[in-house]
Amino acid sequence: MRRRRPPQRIPSACSRLHLVQVVPRKIVLILDGHPMHKARRVQQFATRQAGRLEVHFLPPYSPDLNPDELAWAHVKTELGRGIARTKTELKTRAHGILCSFQRRPHLVRRFFHAPSCLYAAA
Repeated sequence: MRRRRPPQRIPSACSRLHLVQVVPRKIVLILDGHPMHKARRVQQFATRQAGRLEVHFLPPYSPDLNPDELAWAHVKTELGRGIARTKTELKTRAHGILCSFQRRPHLVRRFFHAPSCLYAAA
């Protein structure tokens, strides 16, 4: 009989939310319906922020409203413009494209200014 591996621990969204410590004003956080985003730890974290963090959820099955999905579509388009002969080359190209977002804030802003995502640009 094969021994089952223990489930991997998924880092909570709240452990990655460093903005709460560095941004002095209220933060509005818009999340999709991933179960991790609706976890009790996330809800407790938002409650402990004493009004500094406002959490809203996108409607189910609405990738067109999620700027992240536009970013992933951009990554896939860019990947399609080149040829990766190995899995390592593909990973390296994808990592490079994702890192390029840091140097191109105008591109990231464009995802939020798409007609379906204007609600998040305000």
